[in-house]
Amino acid sequence: MGGEGAEGRTRGYLKSFGVTVTMYEERMLKLIEEASLRDRSEVLEEALRLNIELSRRTIMMMRYVEELQQELTRRLLDRLGLSSGAGG
Repeated sequence: MGGEGAEGRTRGYLKSFGVTVTMYEERMLKLIEEASLRDRSEVLEEALRLNIELSRRTIMMMRYVEELQQELTRRLLDRLGLSSGAGG
């Protein structure tokens, strides 16, 4: 059924996002540990790259959640006969 597919899609997005956050945390903690042993500019460059990637993935997740909210709200309003095309 369509709902199960949509729920599976959501679970997939959440799992992927969770892995991204976990990897970010692990890599940043390792970077912090090694910071005094490495070139300062390399450390900052790596931290910036990790932050940008996490921000990019967060934006993607937020977009998905917004699309999900819009779609499910539209479906609810349709079911209640309150869609934009119906007089209320």
